[in-house]
Amino acid sequence: MAKEKNAAVVEQPENAVVEQPENFVFESSELVEVFIPRSDANKDPNFFVAVNGKTYILPRGKASKVPFAVAAEIRRAQAAEDAMYEAKAKLKEAAGLPGEG
Repeated sequence: MAKEKNAAVVEQPENAVVEQPENFVFESSELVEVFIPRSDANKDPNFFVAVNGKTYILPRGKASKVPFAVAAEIRRAQAAEDAMYEAKAKLKEAAGLPGEG
C-alpha cells in the first residue's frame, strides 16, 4: 500500500475506497511484480495502463515488473471493476432479474 510521507500505515478493509491526498507522492522507484490474468478470447491480449503521462502495455497471463505507481493503479482499477460487478449484481437482484451464469 502506498503511504503519505511521514504518515502511519492504516489497515483498510479489502474493498475500501481510499482517496489519495493532493500532496501524495510515490517515493519508490523500485519495480513491483504484477500479474494480469488472462481473459476471454474476445478481449485484447494486452493490458493498457497509463500513469503520469507514461503508458504501459502488459501481456495478460504473464508476470511483469512495473514501477510501484503503475502497480497501485492496476490494483485500483481492478478494485473499481470488482465494485462495479458487485453493484450490477445487487441491482439485478433488486429488480428480480436473473443473475449471470
